[in-house]
Amino acid sequence: AIDEAWHDFPDLKWHYLDRPRFRGHEGGWQNHVPSNDPALEVIVIKAIQVIVQQCDIIVHGLGGFSSFIYDSMKQANENAQRIPVEK
Repeated sequence: AIDEAWHDFPDLKWHYLDRPRFRGHEGGWQNHVPSNDPALEVIVIKAIQVIVQQCDIIVHGLGGFSSFIYDSMKQANENAQRIPVEK
C-alpha cells in the first residue's frame, strides 16, 4: 500500500511506521500484539499519536483506533480532514 501511495500521489508527503503487522486473520482474535513486544506496541501507539499532529489528512480504515488518532490530529489542526477507506 505504501508503494502505491507514493506512486499514485507523489506530490503528498507520507508518514508511516514500518513495523510488524498481522496479515488477514493470522493473529487470531486473542493476539493483539503482532510484534510479540507489548512495550514496542505502546511506543508505536504514542508515536502515531504524535506524528498525526503534523498531518493535514488521514486516510484510514474503520475502527475506534482511527477515531482516536483523528481526534488527536484535530486537536493540533482544526482543519484536519479524514478519508475513511471501506472494503
